[in-house]
Amino acid sequence: MPLLNDLKKIFFGAKSVAKHQAGKVEEELTTQGDELLEMGKRAAAVVADRAPEYIQRGKDALEELGDAVFKEPEPSPEPSTKQAKEIIDDELNFGNLDLTRERDAPKSGSIDFEDELEEADPITPKEPSALRQVADAGLDAAAPHRASR
Repeated sequence: MPLLNDLKKIFFGAKSVAKHQAGKVEEELTTQGDELLEMGKRAAAVVADRAPEYIQRGKDALEELGDAVFKEPEPSPEPSTKQAKEIIDDELNFGNLDLTRERDAPKSGSIDFEDELEEADPITPKEPSALRQVADAGLDAAAPHRASR
């Protein structure tokens, strides 16, 4: 029975130590949680103090954007047809385009698509690997042999 009493002391002693350590951890977490809550409150106060300034900046930016969007463009003089064609040619790069008629264009010869192909050696089958040969031999040995009729 003394062994049983010793075991009881060990287990209940460990339980007591665990409870004590859990109490310390609870106190530490409570302290850290309170500090975190205070820091959050201070940050919220700073944001609330600066909010009117940020709101005013946002309003000013929106007003400037609205003025830029709804501002009427200054009337520009009408370009002539020749100027318009030059602008289109410049934009579409037709200035460098060869506009010769199709019948005057040089004709190309026939195209041989096989001309550039290289002849390759025919593919030769590989010898089966040693593992494959052993497996095949095992299957052959295990297969029942039939007598020829």
